[in-house]
Amino acid sequence: KIIVMYDGWIVQTGTPQQLFEFPNHKFVGYFIGSPGMNFFSCSLEGNNAVVGDAKIPIKPETAEQGKKVKGHLELGIRPLYLKVHEKEVKDSFKVQIKSVEDQGSYHIMTMEFQGHTLKARISENDAIPESEAWISFPLEWIRLFANEHLVK
Repeated sequence: KIIVMYDGWIVQTGTPQQLFEFPNHKFVGYFIGSPGMNFFSCSLEGNNAVVGDAKIPIKPETAEQGKKVKGHLELGIRPLYLKVHEKEVKDSFKVQIKSVEDQGSYHIMTMEFQGHTLKARISENDAIPESEAWISFPLEWIRLFANEHLVK
């Protein structure tokens, strides 16, 4: 087990996989993994997290839990789980590509999305779009945070 402390407080204990997949605190999401988790301020509208003009579908139970908490909401997703497409697909959003870093067995793509910078980790075998792409957020990997803590 790993213990993660932030500002003198224990924010999470668990296995590396638990910390990676279900970070209890925003710090854990950013600190564990490379690059760290993407975070966007959002609001909720039905079963969607609203980021700028984008309405990102989330699990109904996540939306219900989010509506019960007060404070600053943020959507989080790991770069590994963000899907990048060369063409528009269902529930995808257009992004502008800022840079692509070759990391050997994968690439890190930095993009502009609704006024936010986000990163995606792309397999070396996947196509790399040149200036624009479409991204989608797999429901099972979206995390919702309120006041820096995982909503659960």
